[in-house]
Amino acid sequence: MDSRRLTGHATHEPAYRPRLLEPVERRLHERRDVVPNQAWIGWRHHSIWHEVPASLLNLSAGGLLLVSRGSPLNGDIIWTCLDGTHRTDWVEGVVAAQQSLPSGEREVRVKFVEICPYAFYDLAIYGRGRLRTDFNEPNTDLWI
Repeated sequence: MDSRRLTGHATHEPAYRPRLLEPVERRLHERRDVVPNQAWIGWRHHSIWHEVPASLLNLSAGGLLLVSRGSPLNGDIIWTCLDGTHRTDWVEGVVAAQQSLPSGEREVRVKFVEICPYAFYDLAIYGRGRLRTDFNEPNTDLWI
């Protein structure tokens, strides 16, 4: 008789091995690459308004990822606007996560408080001067 069997140790591999599940996408909105642009982020800390330049890395209808030299704390309100030949209105968000980069900059993940306004999304994803094939202007009050 095998001594492993007496001590309670298995003598063979289990016949059934559970299959690993494919990673589940947790985002509600597709993440999109952005055109090179200049952005600004702003936040209030102890009643003082801070504003620093930033660069967007990607964007979805629900949030964005950016790089900047400064940022508020996780969970704080943050405002983002695009600047350049066309400037957008400020879009309100919450800092969801951030990390330091070797360059000294911060990579900041922002979750929008409301769905991203179409004008901001359109400028960030396509930029101005793109060839539009559909000339029906979208309703900029809603993002569906």
